[in-house]
Amino acid sequence: MSNTLQLITLGLYALASVAYIAHLVARGDKSREAARIALAVALLGHFASIGVQCSGGFHPLTGTSGLLSLIAFILCVAFLAGTFRWKLGSLGAAMALLAFGLLLAARLAQGKEPPVAQAVLFLKRMHLTLVALGVSAFALAAGVAVLYLVQNAALKGGRVGGERRGPAITTLDTLGRRLVMVGFPVFTLAVITGVLWMLKAGGSGGFRLEYGFAGIVWLIFAVLIGGRLTVGLRGRSAALLTLAGFGFTAVVLLIYVGRRVIA
Repeated sequence: MSNTLQLITLGLYALASVAYIAHLVARGDKSREAARIALAVALLGHFASIGVQCSGGFHPLTGTSGLLSLIAFILCVAFLAGTFRWKLGSLGAAMALLAFGLLLAARLAQGKEPPVAQAVLFLKRMHLTLVALGVSAFALAAGVAVLYLVQNAALKGGRVGGERRGPAITTLDTLGRRLVMVGFPVFTLAVITGVLWMLKAGGSGGFRLEYGFAGIVWLIFAVLIGGRLTVGLRGRSAALLTLAGFGFTAVVLLIYVGRRVIA
């Protein structure tokens, strides 16, 4: 049953992606509402899939597979909620496709997770929860950054109606800043709880490549926030830094998936 629901959920996210692509072409109220409904249905299917897994004894915060699924769910819930306040429909296809990719990667990463002592289980679940929240915020910020760059290029190119594709670029810059300001402290706590989890588990296991990339992610967003607060960094430079930070975040996730697939 769980496997069937997972496949259905993948199909629903694929349909939501198609619906948002259609909205990009049609640009109408009806196409926007249809895309929202398609994504909402995908989220309901996703929620049901997680529920069935939990009822079968699988906790979603046990490893890479559950983490990727949770990121996809949080990301799409936050995006869908945001569409009721801001004109973010242009990002819908990217968000739905990203959720589809995360769920597909989650299926590839499925497998028996190494046992975790009860004493550190709480720390592990807290770490994974914080990672899911932080990465979701960074993913949304990256999407907003892309939309900012597109809007900015349209305005600089003198293309009339560029701003009709989404909020004004000042609104996008502010929204991107807020998302990073939310995601950064959460991600910082995720790093701290991850270190504590490793130490309490009885060993470091040596340096791993993903740890270095996670450090780069933290550094990029620290520089971005510092630049915004001290020298007024904003606009295109801030958007590019946001994309760089999320790019390295994606690399970290890919490494974890690769390790689970190979294992």
